[in-house]
Order: sequence, then structure tokens, then C-alpha cells
Amino acid sequence: MGRDGFALLEALHVPDTPVWLRHVGAVQVLRTAWVQQYHRDEKGVRRREG
Repeated sequence: MGRDGFALLEALHVPDTPVWLRHVGAVQVLRTAWVQQYHRDEKGVRRREG
């Protein structure tokens, strides 16, 4: 699930993606949740502890 969310958020920054999509409220909520719940490191996407 964490990888899917990161893939969606990254797709929003592809040059062909309309800029307005980055500002949709649900996208902002997803971005906030992903920063709080997941992180990426050399081992891949992992859920944050604690």
C-alpha cells in the first residue's frame, strides 16, 4: 500500500500531469498521511514505527 501511494504522488509531478491536480484536497490529505505513516530508505517503502 505504501508503494502505491508514493507512485500516485510521484505521478502528479510528471510533466504531462495537469498542475491543478496537485492542489486537489484529497491529494493534499494523501500527501500528509503518507509523510506521517511511511518513509523510503535503501530497503524500500516502510511504515513508520511509533
